Amino acid sequence: SIFLYHLSAILLVLMHRRLEQKELRLKWLQENIANDEYTRTQGILADLLPSSIARQIRESPGAQYPCEKRLAVVLVLDLFNFTATTKDMSPLLLINYMDSIFSAFDSCLDNSGLFKMDAVGDSYVAAGWLP
Repeated sequence: SIFLYHLSAILLVLMHRRLEQKELRLKWLQENIANDEYTRTQGILADLLPSSIARQIRESPGAQYPCEKRLAVVLVLDLFNFTATTKDMSPLLLINYMDSIFSAFDSCLDNSGLFKMDAVGDSYVAAGWLP
């Protein structure tokens, strides 16, 4: 019976340590996910908004800042006759075809001041402020 008492105590200590380790891992994951999300958000702000507006949002989140911007751009590209063109393609050929088209669009955006928002199916969406 003293053996069972010691065994129970050891098991409790081991379970407690394992729980602490899980809690530490969870905390580490939450912090890293939050940091990654913050970095991604800051990148989007920098790409879409003028630097003065992005800075104001970073420094005082939730505040409203009146400003005037004369021009903003939203680009939506939809491939004409996509279904008919691709209906007989193998999956691998289709993926390579779409990759080449969207890569060409990405290359065009590199120096345009626009930011790629999404590419879904045969549609490509980009947006940005023009200086």
